[in-house]
Amino acid sequence: MIVVKKKTGIQIDIPDSGDISKCDLNRTIISNINLSGRIARCIRLDSCIINNVNISDTVMSESTIAHARLSNVIAKNTNFRNSKLCGAWIEDSDFTGADLTECSIDGVNIDNVIFRNATLVGADLYASIINGADFSGANMSWADLCDCRFSYTNLEGAVLHQAIYNKNTVLPDYIDRRVMRYEKS
Repeated sequence: MIVVKKKTGIQIDIPDSGDISKCDLNRTIISNINLSGRIARCIRLDSCIINNVNISDTVMSESTIAHARLSNVIAKNTNFRNSKLCGAWIEDSDFTGADLTECSIDGVNIDNVIFRNATLVGADLYASIINGADFSGANMSWADLCDCRFSYTNLEGAVLHQAIYNKNTVLPDYIDRRVMRYEKS
């Protein structure tokens, strides 16, 4: 068993292997564990502190990770389809090849995170602050980038077909906005 603690001090046991779908881990501190290759659909991780955790190759579709703090998370090739990460803070993590299709990632602070070759088709990044991230080769078609601020971020080779932006979106100068859609606010 893997033991995690609620912020209140109550301990929760997670099986060492197998399916942990629909597990309610809201308000827990999850640190220094390996959950790679697991099935964790519809898992609830709202308001969690997640630090030094490997969730690579895990299926976490339709999960909620809102208002959580993720630090040093390895999520390579993880399936987050249709998940909610609203208001989260994600730093110093690796989401290379992750599938974030149709995810709600609005109002998120992203600092020094790798999204190389990730899929963010139709993702909602509205009003997110993105600093020092690497989206090279990522597919961000149809993503909502309105009010996003990208600084010191690599978007070289990113696919931005029909991605939505507005007058408040801050993108690197080299981005070809002709393939994107401008939304008047």
